[in-house]
Amino acid sequence: MIKIRTVVACLFIATLFALGGFGALQASATHVDRTADITNVPNADAMVTVAHFAPFAANVAGTAVTITVNGGVVLTDTVFGAISPALPLPAGTYTIEIFVDSSTTPVITDTVVLTNDMEYTLAAIGDGTNQPLELLALVDETTPLTDSAKLRIGHLAPFAADLSATAVDICTDSDTVVVPNVPYKVVTNPYLTLPAGDYDLKIALAGTGCATVALDLPAVRLAVGDIVDVFAVGLNNDAFPLAIKSTTGLTLTPATVNVAHFAPFGADVDGTSVTIRVDGSDVLTDTKFGAIATDLALPPGAHLIEVLPGGGPAVAISSTVVLTGGMEYTLA
Repeated sequence: MIKIRTVVACLFIATLFALGGFGALQASATHVDRTADITNVPNADAMVTVAHFAPFAANVAGTAVTITVNGGVVLTDTVFGAISPALPLPAGTYTIEIFVDSSTTPVITDTVVLTNDMEYTLAAIGDGTNQPLELLALVDETTPLTDSAKLRIGHLAPFAADLSATAVDICTDSDTVVVPNVPYKVVTNPYLTLPAGDYDLKIALAGTGCATVALDLPAVRLAVGDIVDVFAVGLNNDAFPLAIKSTTGLTLTPATVNVAHFAPFGADVDGTSVTIRVDGSDVLTDTKFGAIATDLALPPGAHLIEVLPGGGPAVAISSTVVLTGGMEYTLA
């Protein structure tokens, strides 16, 4: 099997970070849904996305909170990892309070200033033990590029009290460090500008030569014009393992699959004709002994593969395969 990577793109990331592209973002506001077309609409409301990235309890259920804006409830029973739809708010100053469910005393109180036609992300971060609970306000980029993609990366995983102990290295899957020594609460500002391509990276504890892997990231595909964010969250323990969250959504790199028919079960070649189904859908029909179909793209994850002689209805072969994005497979 062959793993496909964009090595040049990884080196490009390293160059950007070396030039100072990875700095703590200071902002007084939050984020918006990029599917909402508010471009060139005068005096459109600000759009705000709220994310719960604060693993402050013993388990996910214990992190349930209620979120209010200027005293009015906008989100209830919101648990760690949840990301709200974009909420429209007119320009102005807002008091954001976050309450643990059933409590009347907020665990986080902050004020944000919103501007019309802007998009924001407000993220509850910290765990209350290693790092304080607080609201991180980010201004979201909304202007796409015509020749590349924009990427924002944030380390919001408060798994140690000492900031230096939270430091991680961002590595390629071949153990090359492309971004060294990134501590908690660092967010790229401005966004990184990256060529379109597939990015297959992992997060390792800093200084371990990529050997102590905290999180192996799925391969991600960036297209020209994309505006994407990824945040590392969690405590690196059983209750809150490190994970990647995105307010924008991610396009995972598909797996490349070759399918070969090497089963001479019929009286002649014509008698070996089969239909091949993937997850209940016919993808290859009238496929005969000796045929090879190449370069089928399938999303990463588990897929049910079925082979039906003569087009069905009986299933002669049924198997589930688990595919990894960016990998190449042959199914025979």
